[in-house]
Amino acid sequence: MPVPRRIATLILLSAIAIAYWCFVARADHVDEPWDGARYWALWYPLSLALSAAAGAVLRRRGWIAGAAITFGQIPLLLRNDDLSLLPLGLGLIALLALPAIAVSEIASRLRSRMR
Repeated sequence: MPVPRRIATLILLSAIAIAYWCFVARADHVDEPWDGARYWALWYPLSLALSAAAGAVLRRRGWIAGAAITFGQIPLLLRNDDLSLLPLGLGLIALLALPAIAVSEIASRLRSRMR
């Protein structure tokens, strides 16, 4: 049975997001991306731009792009031996996903209107 196109797209987008956040952590030499010095000035805004671009590509249900890209940070939380801060980290990621979801949904709607 072939994988539906939407699911395949979400899997691909999630893989890209995980790779992006792994790159961010490695580039800033930190375990979690938000521990890096450039997170708020560079990496998070860039993830919002990526969310917008992905939302425009997806068009319908574009909000999923912002969620997938931001939630791509979760695997980095799980690498740590001490999971005591996991609930806090998940909460932070959920809050960070809200602007990404909004940006990707707006881009999705704008793209749909342009057609």
